[in-house]
Amino acid sequence: MGKPSTTSYVQQFAQEYDLSEALYHAEDGSTWLDAAEPATLASFVAFCKGGGVYLRGQNCWRGTLPPSLFRGAASHDDRAARWAAYCAFVKKLKKLLKGTRFKRRNFGAVLQHYGFRTPWLDVLDDIHAAVWFALHTCCDLDGALHYRRIAAPFGYVLVLAVSKEVCVEDLRLGQSSRNTRCHVQQGFSLAMQADAAAAPNQNQDFGGRVVGMVRIPNCEHWHLHGFRASQSYLFPSTEIDNTYKQLLAPQVADLAEKAELQYRVAIGTLGRLAKYSEEDDGPSI
Repeated sequence: MGKPSTTSYVQQFAQEYDLSEALYHAEDGSTWLDAAEPATLASFVAFCKGGGVYLRGQNCWRGTLPPSLFRGAASHDDRAARWAAYCAFVKKLKKLLKGTRFKRRNFGAVLQHYGFRTPWLDVLDDIHAAVWFALHTCCDLDGALHYRRIAAPFGYVLVLAVSKEVCVEDLRLGQSSRNTRCHVQQGFSLAMQADAAAAPNQNQDFGGRVVGMVRIPNCEHWHLHGFRASQSYLFPSTEIDNTYKQLLAPQVADLAEKAELQYRVAIGTLGRLAKYSEEDDGPSI
């Protein structure tokens, strides 16, 4: 593995491996690795694995990485109001839905993977899923969400390493096996504080936890093929995923809106669970 106390993992990897298909770049305060070959990404992730690392596929990199609940928060008061609305929503949700899985500690970590805006950052432990998300974007298709290939020439896979003060929710270990989407995507969640905390941490930016960024080309060489590389697999239907089915209930959206109104945050701050289209673009969506 690399040595984080010297130079960046990206720079160390590029120097030690000296691969023509793995080029180091530094620009505007960011460093990244241009990887021409998928196998290079796998090697780089292994190079970064000291304690444990997590992956996140993104269409672009803006330099910061706050959880969805706090993105665009204008002030400390705004962040505190969003946190209060979130806590009220989760508390009432546990009383509304049937099943012990909805009452588990840190259930917000699950909600993040189902589209709600929470103080949890959704990450992955699967290279293939990270690449898929890096090279796909979500759009609205006749009222339902649908993933399609990005038009940009590149996508990004971020590698994050966290310290002990960060909350790591292993969704396979700590949450229910019935949260099918989380397990299909091999998902984890990270937060700067647990759901039971009295207040949110002042620092909500996971950008400093990114130990490596890999830019990958949007070309056929990187796209996965077959059903297990489709939206239908990564976002199972309500027939397969009962958690998804229950969260689609209109009463859930009503609870979110009531919490937003109670704490005077913008409608939509907590997100909503939209229905996903069951259509795919083809074998390599």
